[in-house]
Formats: sequence, C-alpha cells, structure tokens
Amino acid sequence: MYKKIVLNHINFNKKVLKFFKEANEELDVEDVKEAGEFVVYHRAWHYIQNVNIDNVEHIIAIEKYADEYLDIALKLGISFFEQYEEYEKCALLKKILDKVKEFQS
Repeated sequence: MYKKIVLNHINFNKKVLKFFKEANEELDVEDVKEAGEFVVYHRAWHYIQNVNIDNVEHIIAIEKYADEYLDIALKLGISFFEQYEEYEKCALLKKILDKVKEFQS
C-alpha cells in the first residue's frame, strides 16, 4: 500500500496542481503541493511503520513486492522525511530499501 500511495500521488498531484493553477491564479500552488505531499507521505508511513525486517513474514512480503517501483517509492519517502529531519522514519525506510535491493540482485 505504501508504494501505491506514493506513486499514485505523483500523477494525481500533477493534475490537481494544474487544475488549481488554472482555476485560481492567485492561489499559491507551492503551498498546495507541500500540503499534498505532507498528507501523502504521512498516510503512506501509516502503512509501512510496523514493518519489521526481522520478522520472517514481513521479509516474505518485502520479497514479493520488491521491484523498481518500491525502490523508487522508498527513496522518495526517505527524501521527504529527511527534509523534516524525521530520521527515525528514514532509518526504517532505508532498512526496507536495503532488503528490497537484496531481492533485486
């Protein structure tokens, strides 16, 4: 679900920003973009926060969904949370990313 939320957000956000920019030129599109990203990444975090890379069932799930898109979604999440200095979240996403890379090689 994490991957789906993050990746779908990118496409949806482009359309929403375009709509708001055309509908109201006075609207600060950058604020809308930041608010959208905040909601999306925190909602995606809700789905991934309990992943335990020491749990065999979680490892199996990571292996099943390990692909380039999950790789990208995790990197985007790390980048987002770094901006807000939420390093605990970055650490978990990095651990999951490392597992994904193990399965990709």
